[in-house]
Amino acid sequence: MALTLSGNGAIGGLNLSTSNSVSIANTLTVSNGSYISIGGAYFSAGGDYVHLCNHAYYNGTSWIPDSSGANGGLIQISSNNINFYSGTSGSPAFTQTAGITSAGVLTFNSGYGSAVPAYGCRAFVQFNGVSGVTINKSGGVTSVTRNATGDYTVNLNFTMPDINYTVNVSKSTGYGASFVGDTMVHTVLSTNAEQAPTTTAFRFSICVWNASTTGVDGKYISVLVFR
Repeated sequence: MALTLSGNGAIGGLNLSTSNSVSIANTLTVSNGSYISIGGAYFSAGGDYVHLCNHAYYNGTSWIPDSSGANGGLIQISSNNINFYSGTSGSPAFTQTAGITSAGVLTFNSGYGSAVPAYGCRAFVQFNGVSGVTINKSGGVTSVTRNATGDYTVNLNFTMPDINYTVNVSKSTGYGASFVGDTMVHTVLSTNAEQAPTTTAFRFSICVWNASTTGVDGKYISVLVFR
């Protein structure tokens, strides 16, 4: 069977096998609460939501996984977000696995039990800071400046929305030093004074134990930036 709609077609329910075809010249309208079934996939619209799913059925209230033995999937689109769900065959409901809000916030489950906002690493760099700077790998970083022994400035290749981001620094044993003390972020090593980050750069230093203004270079220094 081939169904052709040359104008606006209003259909309360449409079920087609994979050997059928539909040609629509203008607009196909599916009434509120109804759905289109094509093979094992379903499309429905009602209220503020649009649903696209497979291996599922509508129980009169919501889409739930069917009992076909195959796991199902569901995409739900609204004016506020796009959510992705998965469901085990025969289970009573789908479980959200990921989503994107209208503000562009990505949420994901990834086995943690619920879908929550993802706070991605905005920038990273791994470099050798001995007597200079050799960047081994980076992302979101323009350059690293060695201000003095054990004193570095990381320059970002984008502008942060504010200076309230988190910086994490790890390093190998100090090059040429028996003991390495703390890593101080947003600090000028020579004066042990605070230096506030900017939206495009931040400073950190590596000091010798019990000598907070004596720096030591690091051969393997890793920096992560989150916001």
